[in-house]
Amino acid sequence: MKSVGFFRELGHGAPDGQSLHVVRGKGAYEVGEVAGYLRGADVVAASAGAAYDVLSDDPTPIGGLNIHTDGEWVWPSDLAFYVEKYNVELPEELVTRIKESFGVPSPVSEKRMSEITDSSRREY
Repeated sequence: MKSVGFFRELGHGAPDGQSLHVVRGKGAYEVGEVAGYLRGADVVAASAGAAYDVLSDDPTPIGGLNIHTDGEWVWPSDLAFYVEKYNVELPEELVTRIKESFGVPSPVSEKRMSEITDSSRREY
């Protein structure tokens, strides 16, 4: 499973994750298509927590925090926000996948969703 968007500055980020400050403004993609894909993918994990704009001088709430998947990649729900507002750079492999699907994520099978959930439990 490939992950993206778990930036080190985020409360739910990976300590060794990319920095938002480094990837900010470097996105080479159609913002609306990519953000729509990220928001439209299946939720593999939901939380009661909230995400905040950590790049703002006054961290404002973005919304609820969920983990999305397209069956190959996983990402936090706030990634779509950072794509739209800050044009963050994404892996070319993911951008290509989004383009090839015309910005519409395919539903993830129950079997694959179970595999992803089991895999993430082992990682943590």
